[in-house]
Amino acid sequence: MSNISQPEPPPVEQPKLPGSQGKLNVILHGLLSFDQETKEKEEIAVYIPNMGSEHLYKAGNWLAETTLAKGADLKLVGVSKGSTANKLDKDRNMILGDVPVIKNPDTYATLRLPYPSLPIQSLRRLTIPADGLEGNAKATVLRGRDAVQTATVQVLTYPFASDADLMLVANDPNLKPGDHPWEPVLEDGYVNLHVFSEPERNSTEQHLRYEFEASIGLFEGVELTLTQPAQPADLDAEKKEIPPGVHELELEDLVQRQRRLAVLGRAIKESRDLNTIWDDPTPFEGNDSGACSPQPGSDS
Repeated sequence: MSNISQPEPPPVEQPKLPGSQGKLNVILHGLLSFDQETKEKEEIAVYIPNMGSEHLYKAGNWLAETTLAKGADLKLVGVSKGSTANKLDKDRNMILGDVPVIKNPDTYATLRLPYPSLPIQSLRRLTIPADGLEGNAKATVLRGRDAVQTATVQVLTYPFASDADLMLVANDPNLKPGDHPWEPVLEDGYVNLHVFSEPERNSTEQHLRYEFEASIGLFEGVELTLTQPAQPADLDAEKKEIPPGVHELELEDLVQRQRRLAVLGRAIKESRDLNTIWDDPTPFEGNDSGACSPQPGSDS
């Protein structure tokens, strides 16, 4: 009997299924910092500050997001690039001006997104009064106003030719960690990709200030501190601004999500009609739109 080992057969290449065209909404929640790079890379770099175990860092389909690998540097592919004019709205965000991100910033992960095909929709906007800010960047972000708005959710929209081509891939394929697992789900012509950088429980005022410092601290030479709590968002007024393909529940933070899941779980255990819990607003009262700090951006 021969002991010569047989070579392993080559792996079978799975045929790529045809995809469908539509639009992708990238929905960014929580503590993030934006570098709108227009001079060289023509991309928006989204930095996720490292808050340790106090935050969750997730990306994927709504309610099925998976944890981002620490140190991940991912770029979105499979979409049509938009216009560099589609930046963060200066009236709805805290824009720091033409300042660079510091070298080797303390980040959990980085996302690199093409410019979207439509203006960025900034939602769940907090309001910070002028006397609630201190530092050398105060005049820059206020621009003569008595308060500044800043969003905690951003929605970037892109057309795509095939949902089968949508991926979050490693910016450098030779480095680890690699691609992020994500299977896009197309519904009524839209795919929604959620990215979270948030805690699952209500934050203390001290933690909110720490978040603020972490996001601002990614930018070189910028000094800005939060001296009083931000005013919550007017969610009812924002309903008309929600982009097509996005349900208002998809804009909630992880604190509100956990609250809803707890109520649903009790209803299931008690064999109650699940439809009736939506008629009772008590479990969902309160505005948690301030559960995370603002999302500053720069025009570099």
